[in-house]
Amino acid sequence: MPPKSILRFGLILATALVLLAGLVTFAVFQSRPQAQPVAEEFDKPVMATQIEFLADAMQRNAARIAAHPQTLACFATAAPEVCQAQAANLHALNQDAAVLFVTDGQRQLLPGFLPGDTRRLLASAGRGGAVATATATFNLSLSHPVMGSDGKRLGFVIVEQSVPQLQALFDTLPLPDAAAYAELQQTQAGDASVVLMRRGNQAIKRNVHPTLIALAGTPWQIAVWRPVTPVGENVASYVLGWLVASLVIAILVAATILAVRNRSPTTCACW
Repeated sequence: MPPKSILRFGLILATALVLLAGLVTFAVFQSRPQAQPVAEEFDKPVMATQIEFLADAMQRNAARIAAHPQTLACFATAAPEVCQAQAANLHALNQDAAVLFVTDGQRQLLPGFLPGDTRRLLASAGRGGAVATATATFNLSLSHPVMGSDGKRLGFVIVEQSVPQLQALFDTLPLPDAAAYAELQQTQAGDASVVLMRRGNQAIKRNVHPTLIALAGTPWQIAVWRPVTPVGENVASYVLGWLVASLVIAILVAATILAVRNRSPTTCACW
């Protein structure tokens, strides 16, 4: 075979092998394990379920108190002895919770009830309907309207209870990645939020958008940041592998072609 034909054959062979290596590399890249989205992994953590269960229990408790005949009598008469008797009953049932009865309109506290953080709770109850608020000391406050027999709103029942287990629950929150970061946030007026607790690598907040998990019935939410490897970094290793494989193929093909050319009987006549 003439030397030019040998070289042409070598170039064609090397090109075909390099393209084949590229196809194999692309197939391996496409078949690599895909990371699960954070939203799926953090659909409903155990912590969120437990906090939502507590908030739901408090809301149902507030609704029962609002519909109780003695509560309605307290609102209808505003008599100190009636309100104080109901206050004693509620305190005996749950000594860890503070219960406030707030009249509609002037929003005055009825006698016999602990005021607590009166200004904040009254402002929250004034929004109407069932309202949830919280403080940085992890007290959860829920309000429920009190309706008279004529359908007229008489006021609100406000139940405030401490959630001391919140820190322990947040500490057990599983992070989706060793480099992930999570915050327990409390929503404020507008779009503002206050960070109550944090865990993990805070530096990744600068480049990654969080996944938000609302805790129903509370003003709290879990924000999770998970580090994302840029597409360029994912592809770079595979491209580098293909270039190395191409170099090895070129060297092997060149060595083979040189060996064949040197052994060809027509080499000396044509070279």
